[in-house]
Amino acid sequence: MGLSKRLLTTSAAAAFTWATLSGMALAVSLGPCPPLGPVLPAPVRPSADPDVQAAVKSFEGSLNALTAGYNGSAVSVAVKSIHEDQPFFSFHYTPPHFNTSGTHKVDADTVYRIASISKLFTLRNLKRQPGDEVNEITTPDWDEITLGSLASHQSGLGSDLPIDIAVAPGNYTELGLPALPDNPGPDCGGTLLLSPCTTSEFYRDFGKHHPVYAPFTSVVYSNVGIGILALVIEAVSGKSFDDYIQDAILDPLGLTSTFTRRPPSDTKRGFIPEATPDMNWWDADLGPYFSSAGGFYTSTNDILTLGTAILSSKLLTPAQTRKWMKPKIATSSAGLLLGEPWEILRAENVTGDGRLIEIYTKTGDIWGYDATFCLVPDYDLVASILTAGFETGSAAVYKLCSDAVRELLPALEKAGKAEARIAMAGTYADPATNSTLTLSVDETGPGLKVTDWIVRGVDVNANYINYANSDGKFIEGVYTPSRLYPSGLKAGGGGGPQQVSWRAHWDSGTPQQNADIDGDYVWPGFHCITWAELDRLIYKFNSLDDVVATVGDDGVSTSLDLRGFRVQLSRV
Repeated sequence: MGLSKRLLTTSAAAAFTWATLSGMALAVSLGPCPPLGPVLPAPVRPSADPDVQAAVKSFEGSLNALTAGYNGSAVSVAVKSIHEDQPFFSFHYTPPHFNTSGTHKVDADTVYRIASISKLFTLRNLKRQPGDEVNEITTPDWDEITLGSLASHQSGLGSDLPIDIAVAPGNYTELGLPALPDNPGPDCGGTLLLSPCTTSEFYRDFGKHHPVYAPFTSVVYSNVGIGILALVIEAVSGKSFDDYIQDAILDPLGLTSTFTRRPPSDTKRGFIPEATPDMNWWDADLGPYFSSAGGFYTSTNDILTLGTAILSSKLLTPAQTRKWMKPKIATSSAGLLLGEPWEILRAENVTGDGRLIEIYTKTGDIWGYDATFCLVPDYDLVASILTAGFETGSAAVYKLCSDAVRELLPALEKAGKAEARIAMAGTYADPATNSTLTLSVDETGPGLKVTDWIVRGVDVNANYINYANSDGKFIEGVYTPSRLYPSGLKAGGGGGPQQVSWRAHWDSGTPQQNADIDGDYVWPGFHCITWAELDRLIYKFNSLDDVVATVGDDGVSTSLDLRGFRVQLSRV
């Protein structure tokens, strides 16, 4: 690491010099720098926590103020923990004016139009338009386009086929565009101006629109790519896209208020904004192709059920779920990454410790309907935001997601700390080996704070920089504070004790020292390299940062196994 010694304190500089000379590449981070992800177990009883209850009341007041002036727009917002059956926050607003052919009262079962999330595979039988020269500028490179590229908007394919200004009336020659022929543009697409596209019509028109990038060059939001995934699903499953979604997702999860197409006419649960007949997007059928990209309908309860299933790994195995819940590519916004097809927002201003939080979202908007589905894996949190009408919009629902996180997450953080104090905080000891360790939960720091860490009479935190110093020339007077963070690994349980894995991380430096070091580099957070520091001190195959807690049925820890030190401590 090329950290400038002039920016370090004497003790940190000594630690850095030792780490460099020892050949161990043990980088020293200069302040609390937790690993990305949860720093404590998510609270399992948030609805009973007084801080959460106060935040809920405050957020409800904000939504009441927001919707007070809405005359024709419905709003449904709900937030739940996957550990509780019911949402701990629920808000539904029915405006005074609406289309009376739908529901007259908005609640958690009210059906809205939303965007969809599709599954993955590969396709190679879409062709260039006859007459085009075959090259990478005119023809998609199907040898390089993968399912992952389609799902994460990295295929380089264009955004839409039916969104073409040539189909709308207007004198475009006045804007410098050429005169249109008699058959100017797409004649299908499922918008209000076009009938739904059949698969054959999609194949017919696809090659008329050139690619934007070579695959994996940059991000282009592509409904076309999602539509292709739907075609792949049909080819692989042997079912229609609608039947596949019904059999694979809707029926297993009991999502009785979710539809891949417009609900039956006798379904009166949908909220329909008041509009002229030619602007009623509730009835717009996007057809078998574009339905996969934006034709779904669902309710608040079904969204919460889906989010709970995702975070509880009911649709995929835990490993597959964790793989799915990861970014795939950066975007031009520093605060936004993309997954498959997640839109992942990154925030550093919502928790007391100021750490990085990732919010997994999927948004959807079609004229008069805007929705956002938000997951916060660090807190096992699911949020559904559904709106209908013309007083909201896509920016408004994103703002509601941001507001929900800003209002509720600090309270959930406090709730998690309160539960962790009961479950983990305290002193653990083994008198036979003169070993002890104390865990506490502070208000602003992440994870479990470790103090009085003594093993066989030796202060561990005071000797962190000495453990790999094989020449015996130990450095004295350097105390490096440490904290424990959950690794997500567990064993046992099911009626008996459970082993829960934690990892220790040692921090040094003050916030000012962190800022000074970061100021030397053009990228932010240079000092925070926890990912490169874990599992660095290993003694006879066991890491010194490896701590396993034994937890009873009540969730309370009874002992700690310091596996690298080969010492077991009982809670006292």
